[in-house]
Amino acid sequence: MMMSATPLARVHGPMVTIERTFKAPPEKLWAMWTTKEGLEKWYWPEGLVAKVVRLDLRVGGGYEIAASTLEHTSRGTYIEIEPHKRLGIIAYTHFLQDVEPHERLDTIELLAVPGGTRLMLTSTRMRTTHWQNMSNKGWNCSLDKRARAVE
Repeated sequence: MMMSATPLARVHGPMVTIERTFKAPPEKLWAMWTTKEGLEKWYWPEGLVAKVVRLDLRVGGGYEIAASTLEHTSRGTYIEIEPHKRLGIIAYTHFLQDVEPHERLDTIELLAVPGGTRLMLTSTRMRTTHWQNMSNKGWNCSLDKRARAVE
């Protein structure tokens, strides 16, 4: 059953799109996105340890994930949940003390394919192309950790 909040207005600006296939079923990848244990295994890139501070998996609920350094936090509000298939999140990430956090829209889609699951991640509303490039690198590093955790 899909649950969704009011759809967002059309988004503009730089975006990140990543597609990967994992050797794991959608249910296992879903748990990596939606449970404390799963998120703490992969959320931040190598060298940072994730600590889930809050997790409320429902439309209108949200999460907060701290990193092993105080200046790194990520929080979000779930706007769409289709179990084992799709998550829509309004996300706020704070990387540096002297840089204000910014809002972005993240969409995670999971599709069962022969031998595993295809993950499609889209992150929109990047502040600038510099932040787009940094986000792309960060997501790819985190997804590398995730692959090792599920495969």
